[in-house]
Amino acid sequence: MATQLLVAQENTMQRFIDKDKAAFIATLSPYQTYSKLDKATTDKYNVSEILAPMLLGIAGGDMSEENVKKVEQDLADTKKVGLNTQEDIYIWAQRPNEMNEEDPEALFINLIVPVTDGDKFRSFLDQLFGADKIKSMIPKGEALNMVHNGMLINWNKERLIITASTSEQSFFEEREEFESRQSEMYLEHAKSLGSVTLDNSLAKDTDYQQQLDKDADFSIWMDYNNLMPPLAQVPMQARDLVGSLYDLVGGIKISGHGYAKKGEGEFTTTMYANESMARVFNQAYNLKINKDFFKYIDNTNLMGMYTFAMSPKGFMDSYSSEVYKALKKSKEGALVANMLDIVDIFIDEEEIYTLLKGDMLFAVTDIKVLDRKSSDFEYDEETDKWEEITTTVKEPMPMAVMMFSYGSEENIMKFIDFGANAGVLSKRADGVWAVGGVREEIGVDMFVIIKDGVLMFTNDENITKNLNGLPKNKQMPAKAVKDITALVQYGFLDAQKMISTSKSTMKEMGQTFPKELATVEENLNKFEIKTFAPEGNQIKSDMRLIFKNKDANSLQIMVDGMLKVMESKMGGRDEEPVYDEEEESEDGTKKL
Repeated sequence: MATQLLVAQENTMQRFIDKDKAAFIATLSPYQTYSKLDKATTDKYNVSEILAPMLLGIAGGDMSEENVKKVEQDLADTKKVGLNTQEDIYIWAQRPNEMNEEDPEALFINLIVPVTDGDKFRSFLDQLFGADKIKSMIPKGEALNMVHNGMLINWNKERLIITASTSEQSFFEEREEFESRQSEMYLEHAKSLGSVTLDNSLAKDTDYQQQLDKDADFSIWMDYNNLMPPLAQVPMQARDLVGSLYDLVGGIKISGHGYAKKGEGEFTTTMYANESMARVFNQAYNLKINKDFFKYIDNTNLMGMYTFAMSPKGFMDSYSSEVYKALKKSKEGALVANMLDIVDIFIDEEEIYTLLKGDMLFAVTDIKVLDRKSSDFEYDEETDKWEEITTTVKEPMPMAVMMFSYGSEENIMKFIDFGANAGVLSKRADGVWAVGGVREEIGVDMFVIIKDGVLMFTNDENITKNLNGLPKNKQMPAKAVKDITALVQYGFLDAQKMISTSKSTMKEMGQTFPKELATVEENLNKFEIKTFAPEGNQIKSDMRLIFKNKDANSLQIMVDGMLKVMESKMGGRDEEPVYDEEEESEDGTKKL
């Protein structure tokens, strides 16, 4: 089975991608994913109908209706064009072999598609670009190349590679100079594409192969080593220093996989750290969320929440240790380390760590409609003066709270005393202060609360009346709290509570609920993100869109929603309102 898997990978387009140069790789399974949509959608939004005018536009070809239709028909049957669009499609980024001083951040973005019949594909290119243009293609290695409309087309009897560059024209370059430089870059890149062998290809990258998941609808892979500029392009004087730092952060890789499942859409990521950064992550993420936070969260109408925990002391102690090891490998780095030692004399790090422990929680628990006073001015002709007219308007106000754990109440109180003496804070009760001027600005008070190791900022006055915690029947279930506090990061948006609260709020304000949100109300239940504690050198995250119907076709729902938005946007622009500086009312008075 292992041999069969290896042979299968060697026969994919992976064998044409250089594993030592690809910085970012995206894999799409369009045929597999597209087949999950219903027939009505695939008939109405045929891929060939979208692709044909796009290709003709790139080629600058004949855009007549007759020619577009012909290209559509050819693309609908892959045998006619000699391309296999039913295999996985790979898109990857890599740096040029030699960095241009005028454009040091340039990247090549490549797309590869299998060629099944070279003669048919050649005929298809003739149709797109014209036979004369194709005859002038430049041979490089075993491939033909054409630079056209700022892109490179590189192909042989096995594959087609289309390359775009992020290179930009510099301020000092004329257009012709830029196009000439770009053409040279593309032809150098073509030589690089032709130098890839099976042994130095992605098919032989063990790390990449181990993270593959054939069930994913799309995947991504990022290699930080290939993303960073080569050391040869770094000035000689800084090469040793930069090289030692490369050793510290190099080797970090990230994989991600997207799935359109029944009842949910999911995207998972895994970060693979090198030995140095693995030690940093394991010490930094050894902190758990304070369970006391959840005593103050009203779960009755909780619409969204975000938690995060990372120990500043664990991170700085481990990271600085690893940085010192890296710096001391070079003379320049040793000087930097010496300077840091001197700065450390004047900074009491232990005192800093007593302020905030590193865990936090933010939650939106409700939306209230407030009566806000609004001022306008009317001109009174009898008095020849502008008079202020005060009216009351209704405005929505989210009720929110943000919490942090602190270590030393004595140090936290130094900031509170400073704010109170400066007139910014006013004491309302033991452990409760109000921020001055906020009520006048937004209609409610903003409170700062200090209670048993928890620092809170909130505009919810109910929390100030329940400093020992809300009633148990209003708090989150104990099982949910236990699960959340075991995570490095957690967040969610409750679509149903958000929609129901928005509807009641808008009704109270005399507004109509937008029709565009009907699809969300009908289908979406929740969005959730989790980041798990490190395991060895890996950190995993999981993001999910959870739908109300557990058997729903998640891809169909997402596509239908996007199409409805697109159709509404393309349905015509509303007339722009016209504002007058002054308008005259029926009684003859003027309003500003």
